Amino acid sequence: MTVTNSLNNECLNDFTVSGASGAARTCRVENTNNTGGSNAISEVYVGGTSAGDPYVRHTVGSSHSYALGIDNSDSDRWKLSHASDATATPSSADNILNVTTGGTWRRPMTPLFEAYVGTNITLVQNQTIVFDQENFDQGSNFDVSTGRYTCPVAGTYVFFTSIAQSLVTATNNNGYIYIYHSGSSLNQSANIFNPSLCRDASNLLSFFNVLVYNAAASDYFSITVENDTAGGAETTTVLADESRFSGYLLG
Repeated sequence: MTVTNSLNNECLNDFTVSGASGAARTCRVENTNNTGGSNAISEVYVGGTSAGDPYVRHTVGSSHSYALGIDNSDSDRWKLSHASDATATPSSADNILNVTTGGTWRRPMTPLFEAYVGTNITLVQNQTIVFDQENFDQGSNFDVSTGRYTCPVAGTYVFFTSIAQSLVTATNNNGYIYIYHSGSSLNQSANIFNPSLCRDASNLLSFFNVLVYNAAASDYFSITVENDTAGGAETTTVLADESRFSGYLLG
């Protein structure tokens, strides 16, 4: 008699649970005993450190796949990886989650960036700051020609900016640093301060702002700084290297 829904205790070849109908196909490990220690375990096993990788793969036709398991060739890190075909493994280049055996985890593809001012900027009253140099830009979403960061996906982002200035005198009595959302003055984060009270003995000033924002894909963020006096504008200098803009996707 042929049994179509049973596996032998030891299978020496590949096997497939398949069907062409619209019904679901289920592979289940079941222990019906309701006492302590009655576990149900699905284990993917390799013979040792010189072997390949133990992992499971989820595939949608030939369009893309995800692999979840241990990368035996990379210090036994536990990884979630993606491939744009049906061949994903833990060592695939598109590594989404990476966990060491010590519990340290990284998300190598998470959007994040840090940019900075490469050359001093002369600031007269109100100006968008163009951070024209990058330390890093995962995903290439920051534009050094405009100073804008464009969100690649919808989600909650956190942004930080710190601005260092020189030539700040006692007459600078109004100061603002804005994190603008898609250029809108009605949708922004502002840090308001009195520069004349914050500067040091050499007329130097450093200040910062932080914004957490639930953004849509293609929203962009930029930094504007304003310094003025009661009677009008006064020129200051935004210092290179010390003025920075950074951020990342929280989730």
